[in-house]
Amino acid sequence: MYIRPWARFDKFSTFLLEYGFSCIKVYPSMFVYHRQGKTMVLLLYVDDIILTGSDPEQCKHLMAALSSQFSMKYLGHPHYFLGIQVDTTENGLFHSQKKYTEDILHTAGIYDYNPMPTPLPLHMFPNNATAMKLFPQPSYF
Repeated sequence: MYIRPWARFDKFSTFLLEYGFSCIKVYPSMFVYHRQGKTMVLLLYVDDIILTGSDPEQCKHLMAALSSQFSMKYLGHPHYFLGIQVDTTENGLFHSQKKYTEDILHTAGIYDYNPMPTPLPLHMFPNNATAMKLFPQPSYF
């Protein structure tokens, strides 16, 4: 049986709203739950879900409730989501776009180039503007 994507989202979001979540108006795929000083935040992107919260037991209860209504598979802690790399440290989570940036550099064919701390001249506009020379390789910049 095929269910249209908007129908799946409607069913899923209705479940979350009935559970007690609120939908973030500026980002309708993000839902927030606040009760008794505890918070959960759920982000839905196509068929991927990221859930975080202040109480692990509350998150487990929600995951069980979701699993009873929807076919789901728990993939563990996130490592890479929507171009953001997630690394767990002793101080919490560290987010970066290192892998995303490296993928762009590979695609552009410039991964092995050497970095330049200041690619432009330090004195861009000398006193005599006519003395300014054109860049030898303008596409580099």
